Amino acid sequence: MKRGYVFSTAALFFVALIIQTTSCSKSGSGTSDNACIERVIPQYTQTALTSGQIDSIKTLFGKNNMSTNQLQFIEYIPDIYTDTGMTPQAQVTANLFLNGLPVFNYNEVFVFNGGVFDTAYLYTGTPLTNDTTGHQTLAYLRSSFLKHVSESVTYSPISKPFVPSPNSYTGSCMVATMGYVDAVYAPGNTIPWGTLIKVWAVTPLNSGYPCVYVRDDNGVGWGVPLIIP
Repeated sequence: MKRGYVFSTAALFFVALIIQTTSCSKSGSGTSDNACIERVIPQYTQTALTSGQIDSIKTLFGKNNMSTNQLQFIEYIPDIYTDTGMTPQAQVTANLFLNGLPVFNYNEVFVFNGGVFDTAYLYTGTPLTNDTTGHQTLAYLRSSFLKHVSESVTYSPISKPFVPSPNSYTGSCMVATMGYVDAVYAPGNTIPWGTLIKVWAVTPLNSGYPCVYVRDDNGVGWGVPLIIP
């Protein structure tokens, strides 16, 4: 019997390994661009979950003959309906990786009733190209962030929209992560839903917001709005 599910609010960011760094000395005034940006490469095997949680997930997937390959597990709820007397319903949430790159904006959700697989909510799109080489420089990605960050508006039902200012980030270090996003999110897109395009997600260091996406093939950037329920 299917019941209501708890969907994760986890965003696009992943446990990642910094592999390329520019000089990151911060400007004290915060008014001049210090050109600080780092590239990170996330690995699907890296996770913030405990080893016990990962073991439980692997047990669930193994008993149901399901692969854990290319899934970065980010949430495990062993029983959504604790203390109700109902059959335990476990939920596992993961970030999907394709060609070694993370897929942004979507979570893979798996539901198990009494240890038996019940339902999955999955993204089924495919990459426009399997090329995983980066074609934008870190300097360009940083400039695109400052150009488009004001588009990353925060919307909340209890306050006015918040528009981030580029001047607030000129003295900040940033990180850039290459991955995929569905083409429907790109400005001026004519590609139908279900096609992934390669983008860079650029954010301040140690923060998932504000975020700017930059297409790797043509350098087109746009800010990602944040909607608070």
